[in-house]
Amino acid sequence: MKRILLLWIVLVVGAHAATNIWMSTGKSHGIDPRLLYAISKVESNHNPLVVSVNYKKLNKVQADMLYLMLQSRDIQHITYTKVVSIYSKDIIQAKQVISFLDQNDYPSFDIGLMQVNNVHKEVLKGLKISLHDLLNEQINLNVASGI
Repeated sequence: MKRILLLWIVLVVGAHAATNIWMSTGKSHGIDPRLLYAISKVESNHNPLVVSVNYKKLNKVQADMLYLMLQSRDIQHITYTKVVSIYSKDIIQAKQVISFLDQNDYPSFDIGLMQVNNVHKEVLKGLKISLHDLLNEQINLNVASGI
């Protein structure tokens, strides 16, 4: 009985906290929270660790290096027509993926909940936000809402 009650409390509090993220961000940026939620659903399926690489902008060497890195680290990924979606198992792995892409000058990749593109890197630096910081749901949602 205690386990069921604890599980119920965790689910209710978790759902409430998630709702507050959408509500507070929407309110502070003047955007309907349902729109932010819907965009996140389409962009990342609400997965804050997803990193997507624009496959069409890669040269052969970059594509080969990307797949070699993903396979050698056993990182789940799906290749679509234009995008490779990378599903890291944890935040450490997601940070490794972002570092690999950034250090090897991959031209276009999207990070996190709202799939913020690395093209905004210089603007983010001015705000003291790193590409790794975009794995944080609240930061990602706030950055995307301000774009």
